[in-house]
Amino acid sequence: MVLSEYLPRHPDETLEQVAVGVGLEPELIRRMVNSGRLVGFDSLAMSVLSCQRCRTPIATGRFCGPCRQELREGFSSSR
Repeated sequence: MVLSEYLPRHPDETLEQVAVGVGLEPELIRRMVNSGRLVGFDSLAMSVLSCQRCRTPIATGRFCGPCRQELREGFSSSR
């Protein structure tokens, strides 16, 4: 089954379950999530992505909201 058909039918599966279901390597799916090619599947993204600062699971991007805010404040106060 193709990934684009599988994910809507199984929205809460983990990365490993999705990989088995579609016959792809977990690392390939992880790279697709990281690059933003699988948007709208938050539970899958959150099983793959984590904040690069505090390791909290996130659905998109590189940092969670609180860390993003702290970094923003840190950059603006250093000017």
